[in-house]
Amino acid sequence: MSPSVGFPVPLAWRGSTGAGEMVIPDTFTIRIPVFVGGPLYDIEARLRYRLHEGKLAIGYELVRPVLVRLDAIQKVTAEIRAGLGDFSLFIGKR
Repeated sequence: MSPSVGFPVPLAWRGSTGAGEMVIPDTFTIRIPVFVGGPLYDIEARLRYRLHEGKLAIGYELVRPVLVRLDAIQKVTAEIRAGLGDFSLFIGKR
């Protein structure tokens, strides 16, 4: 189990936690496609938060997203090569 972060929960919030502290894991996994309409990939994310002038801002940061993107590119490239038959596929930089 990963470490977690606690946030104070004000009484005005409604939900199952009530007042007190809400515990949120500092890392979590999201499942999204790399390409529109493509297969879903599990990508680890880290919770990011900060207090600025009394307001809480919450966000996330993907952990090594480039590795997931490279894997998706390799799989799509393999599918294209398989469908080309005798034709060649060249990949380069612009």
